[in-house]
Amino acid sequence: MFRGDRLRALRKNKDMTQAELGKLLNMSHSAINRYENDINLPDINTISRLSEIFNVSTDYLLDKSDLRNIQKDSKDEEILQLAMDIIEIYIKKGKIKKGEKITSEQREKILREIEAFIDMTNKLEGN
Repeated sequence: MFRGDRLRALRKNKDMTQAELGKLLNMSHSAINRYENDINLPDINTISRLSEIFNVSTDYLLDKSDLRNIQKDSKDEEILQLAMDIIEIYIKKGKIKKGEKITSEQREKILREIEAFIDMTNKLEGN
């Protein structure tokens, strides 16, 4: 699950305000505040962008790893693309609407499906 405390620490480590980070992400400082306080969860695109801004892995932001920097490889990009494909399937099936904020229940379901996919991939690869 996304770790707001890690986002706060990364932002403060760069001497960046919530407003400055919000500007980079085209969102308000209050949206950043809600992420940092674990009130709202960022979408997959925002998590990807945060990992780029702070040069950390998405696994670090999602509490899958305590290592900040993991070399991104084509497998990481493939998993990110597959996660986005899952969201597109939800949109096509009418489960979520493009451009509208998804509910926390929808977000949880999507994240569970992504986690299930990653677990399945790891099992197939023998990890």
